[in-house]
Amino acid sequence: MQQLPPEIWFRIFVLACGSLKDFARLSCINRLIRSYCWEPPVSRATYLIERHGKKLAISKAFAQLLIKMPQSADVLSTMFSMGASHSCDKAKETSVHECALIKLVKLPDADMLVPLFYAARPKVNDEHLRACLQNVVQMGNLGLLLALLELPHDSTAEKVVAALLEKSVVADLLKLLELGHTDMAEFQAAGNLKYLLSKETLMEADVIVVPRDLVNQFSPDIVVSAFHKTCMNVAKSIILGWKSIDFSARIHEGEKIICRKEIPPLETLELYDSNHIWSQVNCQDVEVVSRVLNIGVGPTPYAVVVSSGLIAHNQPAVSSFIDLRSWNYLEEFKSTVLNPYAFEILDVFLANGLIIDQRFITTVVATGQKPYIKHILDCWKLQRNYVDRCIIGPNAVNNAFMSRDWDLVELLLNACQEWSAASARNGSNLSDETIIGVVDMDMIETDLAFEGGYEFPTPYPMDVNDFYYFENVPYLIKIGVYSESHFNSALSQMAFIAVDWDLQKFEDTVNKLMSFGAIVTPKALYNATYQEEFFCGASPRFRFLLGKYELDSSPEFVHWDDILTSIHHSYGDVEVLHLLLERGVAVTKQTLLTALNHCVFKPMQPGVEELFKAIKPGDPLLHGLFDDIVENPFFYDLHGDNFYSVFELMWEVGFRTTETAVERAIGANKPNLACLMKRLVEKIEI
Repeated sequence: MQQLPPEIWFRIFVLACGSLKDFARLSCINRLIRSYCWEPPVSRATYLIERHGKKLAISKAFAQLLIKMPQSADVLSTMFSMGASHSCDKAKETSVHECALIKLVKLPDADMLVPLFYAARPKVNDEHLRACLQNVVQMGNLGLLLALLELPHDSTAEKVVAALLEKSVVADLLKLLELGHTDMAEFQAAGNLKYLLSKETLMEADVIVVPRDLVNQFSPDIVVSAFHKTCMNVAKSIILGWKSIDFSARIHEGEKIICRKEIPPLETLELYDSNHIWSQVNCQDVEVVSRVLNIGVGPTPYAVVVSSGLIAHNQPAVSSFIDLRSWNYLEEFKSTVLNPYAFEILDVFLANGLIIDQRFITTVVATGQKPYIKHILDCWKLQRNYVDRCIIGPNAVNNAFMSRDWDLVELLLNACQEWSAASARNGSNLSDETIIGVVDMDMIETDLAFEGGYEFPTPYPMDVNDFYYFENVPYLIKIGVYSESHFNSALSQMAFIAVDWDLQKFEDTVNKLMSFGAIVTPKALYNATYQEEFFCGASPRFRFLLGKYELDSSPEFVHWDDILTSIHHSYGDVEVLHLLLERGVAVTKQTLLTALNHCVFKPMQPGVEELFKAIKPGDPLLHGLFDDIVENPFFYDLHGDNFYSVFELMWEVGFRTTETAVERAIGANKPNLACLMKRLVEKIEI
């Protein structure tokens, strides 16, 4: 048997058995056949090349599960040395997973076989190569990745990242960390940063062009994952990129994103990005806080407040600032306990550059913890910018007042007096003038960005016997915490929240507020219509306040549109509108135009007829309704058949217009309105 070489016997047995698979079974039975004919790599390599040709031998080897056979790497190496090649034309490959290169990289000796594979000058489809590179990156095999990219073993991370980007491949750092490939994650993160800051990526002096997929690798979620995996270098690389590039100010251009450079680079991350990271780590652990600060995350008021243990991570608006607006919070904070390490953690934050500002002190005061608040006030006095600005503003004093602890309010006011003396504002006195800090508009603008609008908090009395409220609010108005119209706003607020109150309790408290100068405003009337999750209900509260509504001294009622909308959606009670009209609440030009616009949805919906009929003879609106609206760009042309019945009603009520007004409507490109207005010209018979 040994007179013939193994490859000849291999070919004989395969032909005799009928298939490579059947020969494999035979070789398992006969040890002599297995050792002499099956195991030598040259046997299988020679057979495959002679059987399928040099161009198909590689593909057939993988198709016939050769990679699971003994010495498969040696078989492939022998085939390459014998001139075998490979081509994976996309048209011929039904799946990217059938590509020989993708199967090859899964072999144990793949990093040695890839150079041999490339030496055979294969034609690999770009899509297949990208998939192969992505697989190898996620495998964490740097040596194999360098072989696939045909780069030297000492190539820098920046060069590897650049080569991957040329193939439209970006390493998924988050997935690498999840899979435990920390070395590859660290290598790729360092390369991303160096590539990002290299001269080749610059477009102009103050902007930088970044591939779209690369931007996604500078994410706070990846920083958090790296931190939990103790891969500090990964976290630092991402944060250094953040400090140098403003990823939030970006312009999309196809597969590229133009970002603005930070000149000079930031010392720490900005507030929003830092808060995102702090929200996912244990801020109540001194060691954790120190490590997070060391990787470049900024010390933020949010992190400090959460570290105290007094406010949970998910507390609404804690990343901006907390405004207490309801007494309901009192129950919420009863169960909070100060973290025993809170003072130590605060000192760590201060040592790393935390600036105690108005946003911070306002939120901390909301906790009501006087020892902690006092310690923070003492730290504020040691800041270099202490005398520049009083950070205790109206919002902080309001939070102290809402804790129903006047000692806390006095603690803040005394701190204001001490600041006044330190800032050389001697002679100031709280009883004579306001010396609390002015509102920090940067803080308010931040809240506007998160919440979409801002109104200063308005405390309201718990009941008619709320002596804490009625005794202290006048003083807080005097020193500028609340406005002169505070009692009006308090009545409006109470009209909304008192939905579950006993009517007598509500009436007594309203009368008490009015004894302090409050008046029933249109907003109070509208708020009183709230019941069972909807507005526009003729509640007892509404009826009571309507009786207190002063027609002459109150501002214009501006909630007709809200009432009509509620009626249109069938959860509003048209009786509210009737009661307002019976009380004599004025119907203005804007009210009628609003009613007209509501006819877009349905002809003469409930409430519209009543509003037009409320205009009595002699009212200037009967002849002047259309005087200044035809050219108004915010009043659109009227489309649909619903308006005919409305204009017939208007004619009957006594509304009139002129040919001149009709011509102006035509000139303003409002032909439908002009046609309807013709019905109101005196000479036209309806």
